[in-house]
Amino acid sequence: GSASAAAASRSTALRAKLLSQLSSSHFRSLNESLYSRPSADSHALFRADPSLFGAYHEGYRRQAAAWPWNPVDHALRRIR
Repeated sequence: GSASAAAASRSTALRAKLLSQLSSSHFRSLNESLYSRPSADSHALFRADPSLFGAYHEGYRRQAAAWPWNPVDHALRRIR
């Protein structure tokens, strides 16, 4: 009935929220690794698991979408 459909909808929403939080945490962990470790270590990490490249960039895109303005775009406008 409608009660089970509502429960399934809440479960789906909760799952999506948790997956989003997990993805954000993974991005933050990768980002911290990139700026706190020697570049050779980061290079080795990404070579050992190429899927991390996509995970990092997807996380970056999601993070950047939440910014009020993109600092890279701002820097490019100032340079031009």
